[in-house]
Amino acid sequence: MTGPDLRHDPVPGTLDSSPPGGVDSPVPLAHGRWTAELRNDELADIAHDGVVLLRAVRVVVRDQDWGTVPPHRRSLDIEPAGDSLLIRLRVDHGEADASAPLLSWDGEIEFSPSGLAVRATCRARAPFRRNRIGLVVLHPMSDAGRRFTVTDPAGAEHDGAFPVEIGPHQPLRDVAALRWSTGHLQARLALTGDVFETEDQRNWTDASFKTYSTPLTEPFPVAVQPGDEIVQTATLTVTTLGEPARTEPGPVTPARLTLGDPAGVLPEIALAASTAVLDPVDVHARAALVHATGRGPHIDQPAEHVAPPGGAGGGLHGPGRAPAGRPHLDRASAEAGRWSADLDVRLIADDPAAVTDALPALVELPVRRLGVFSPSTHVTEPELWQAVSSSDGGAVPAGALVGGARSHFTELNRQLHRLPTDLPALTFSITPQMHTIEREHIVDSVGAQRVVATNAVRLAAGRPVDIGPVTLKPRFNAVATTAGLPVVPDDSDPRVQTSDPRQGTPFAAAWLIASVDALAVPGVRSLTLMETTGPRGLRPMADGPVYPAWTAAAWLTELAGRAGRPVLGALPDRVSALAADVGDETVLLIANLDRTTVTITLDLPACRAVLTSDPLGPGEAVAVRAGANGAEPVEVALPSDTAVRIVLGRS
Repeated sequence: MTGPDLRHDPVPGTLDSSPPGGVDSPVPLAHGRWTAELRNDELADIAHDGVVLLRAVRVVVRDQDWGTVPPHRRSLDIEPAGDSLLIRLRVDHGEADASAPLLSWDGEIEFSPSGLAVRATCRARAPFRRNRIGLVVLHPMSDAGRRFTVTDPAGAEHDGAFPVEIGPHQPLRDVAALRWSTGHLQARLALTGDVFETEDQRNWTDASFKTYSTPLTEPFPVAVQPGDEIVQTATLTVTTLGEPARTEPGPVTPARLTLGDPAGVLPEIALAASTAVLDPVDVHARAALVHATGRGPHIDQPAEHVAPPGGAGGGLHGPGRAPAGRPHLDRASAEAGRWSADLDVRLIADDPAAVTDALPALVELPVRRLGVFSPSTHVTEPELWQAVSSSDGGAVPAGALVGGARSHFTELNRQLHRLPTDLPALTFSITPQMHTIEREHIVDSVGAQRVVATNAVRLAAGRPVDIGPVTLKPRFNAVATTAGLPVVPDDSDPRVQTSDPRQGTPFAAAWLIASVDALAVPGVRSLTLMETTGPRGLRPMADGPVYPAWTAAAWLTELAGRAGRPVLGALPDRVSALAADVGDETVLLIANLDRTTVTITLDLPACRAVLTSDPLGPGEAVAVRAGANGAEPVEVALPSDTAVRIVLGRS
């Protein structure tokens, strides 16, 4: 079986996966036994003797709604200074085309034989309200379980550790310094200029733990006036405890993979309903927090009238009574009807009466699942749950109810104790850009998604988990302090930016495949991907060209609900692969999010000859070389931001 014919002309001008404003190319740094990389304003991958000690150090500016004020590096100077290497940079924070930034800072980064010092002097240049200004230190996700000696601002020491399971709250508080050992090194990080604490950023699928200032126990937001100054330092010193482990470099060989026997079933794939304003007459209609599940894992449509690859859907945004939400429901229902899709409805309600009023509108619709969430706490509040679970109006099919968080895993993890104990299934959404927009962090979030999915299954304790929507940008601001911000995507509100310029690029397609691979753990029942149409969608408009992510979603939908085959062997970094049996064939998807071409060798039984291979990426330049009878290994070369679908025959 193959997927529907979704071949369309790509949307022109969408192959650049860089964010707007032009992020400077990474600058590799090396001095003595130190290595690092400067990425715009961020000092990343800080290592000594090849041992990564810190994921990154940077200055962040968070506005009153916890939005990140964009950084723009204006100058950079790198020069030797005795036995040290000194880097000076100046960074502005604000919109790139603004006449004046909100804040500027001058930084000095100094590498010496035994240490690294980062000094930042920040000066406000315009009045604004902030929740945070200052240095943040990112620790690698691999530090889970690592123990630390913590020095508090008074100089007292105590033991601490990063959690193995995702910690809902700050594991370390009142931090002035951290000391830890790794391999042959003992490291000490000292921080000045404020009181710091640490949080587990895996809650938001960031691949890091973050040590930051100011503590969240302090009031926010805070008014900032021009001329206000903040000075902070982060100093990392290293003591060598022994000789580093010596390894002889071996020959570079392609990664070798093979496929295991069928094991488990891949999750259902659904698509989020479009929240774009596609009909100029109905400018207020928004399908909100709702996604649809196709009636089957495969949708066949004539080529001249192509269906979205995973079905469509819609739903009801109901912060008020039913009449206010009805246009959204009608719009979403019409979208679902075009593709013969079931509805997975998410009600947003501020009181039980709103839930009761909304339910009758669902009776005549093909509602497959139904959840209800508060627009302020973003979770399934007990009184809202009582209103929907006790309904006898026929709007709720048996076994269809879900609950949890309409926002991040964070809210599910932190408020699980408050949720109704009889929720039959748990749900939450995922985005990689709660804190950063850079490519490297978005790519690294894939590994954190696997950790989040595994932790969600643990919290579910045997109940199914429905994850989604999975989107590049957050669909709404779950932590805003400003009253009146939209609680759903709203293209007409300039305060809310919920679309990403990479949406229409091959990068988004490869990232989508990698995300599904990461999230497809046992216990995850369904995954809802990007929207069908619009700036957050798989295509920019209802008719016409499609984005590469459209094709990626079609490939993934073909595998949904199928018997998955584990891909065995060591995958290269930033490369993902998943496979499943489809009829008499096996379909293998591989996505490369590395910045370089990756070559992979597939060792397959002789009965698995390559029947077809479909590339997806820049120039669609995927090389697949295989023996004529399938007995020889298959060699696949994937350029950066490229995916390939390989169909293998089986006897």
